[in-house]
Formats: sequence, C-alpha cells, structure tokens
Amino acid sequence: MKLATLAKRHNTDKLTHGYIPHYENHFADLKDEPVVLVEIGVASGASMRMWHGWFNNSDSYLLGIDIEPKTPTDLGKRVTVAIADGTTYDWQGEPIDIVIDDGSHTSADIMNALSNWWPHIKPGGWFVIEDLAVQVREDYGGSALGSPVTSFLNDAIREVMLGHAGSDGLGVSEVHVYDEIVFLRKA
Repeated sequence: MKLATLAKRHNTDKLTHGYIPHYENHFADLKDEPVVLVEIGVASGASMRMWHGWFNNSDSYLLGIDIEPKTPTDLGKRVTVAIADGTTYDWQGEPIDIVIDDGSHTSADIMNALSNWWPHIKPGGWFVIEDLAVQVREDYGGSALGSPVTSFLNDAIREVMLGHAGSDGLGVSEVHVYDEIVFLRKA
C-alpha cells in the first residue's frame, strides 16, 4: 500500500503539507524492515497510525511522544505513546532508525531534540524536522535571517559538501531539504 493512501485514510496533515512523497522516497527501503521510529508530537495520533500501517514488520517499534495529557495512546499493537517532553525524553532502547520532530517547532525545542536524540540514531538512520517555515518567526525563536536551527542546517550542509561527515564534525552524511522539511542522515 502506498504511504499516501495510509496518510489519507488516517487524515494526517503530513499529506496536506506535501511531506508524504519525501517520506515514501527516503523510507521505502525500510518499509518491511524491523524499524525503531520515534515521533515527537503525536497530536490526534494520525501519523502514528499511518506509520503503524507503513512499517508493518512485526518487530518494528514505534514510539510517539507528546506533552498533552489528552493524547490518544491506543494507536496500534506496536505503538507506544509516552506523555512526556520529547526534547528531554530518556531513551533506554536500542539504536533508532528514524526520529521525526513534529513537536512545538520552536528553534530551542528542535535543537534540544537534536541534542537528545542524535546520539541514539544508528549510523545510516534519519532525523527529520518538519514545519521549518516558522524558523523565520520571532515567536518560534527565529528572525528574518533564520534561527539556531537554520544555522545548524547550514553547518550540516557545509559538512556534507566538504566531505567531513566522518570527522569530528556533526556526523551528518546527507541533508535533503524540501519545502518546510529536512531529512538528516547520520554518518
């Protein structure tokens, strides 16, 4: 089944934002693999239901994290929802294939999430940041010139362009930038 079909079925805003083709492109090779996925920001649970249908290997583990106490928690047999702060969550599990930050979208929270989760992502794994257009807004920690997140992304792009992913740099081997979303691949 196509990811767009699942996105439509579960009514996730990832479809209306135009993210689905990018997710399908980057994650197609993981579809049938035992994946560990973490998504910060569960909201109604639509995307967690979509991921549950997409990553259908019985050994896949999906963790959704949200600070809202009313977040739905019964989203599938391989899905756990934690009511917690995704920027400081104490992960004790195995290395992670994918972390998706669809939380508050504030620059400080994204940077904290990157700092918290990046060490747990396995080599070749992904960190995805959604809804980046707000990084030019002061109420999200940015300005017309950008934000700490856009500065980090500039550094990541520079690291990849110069071929320094394996050195003492950020450890980013690929950066894929699309309208309001970026995919960072760990070296």
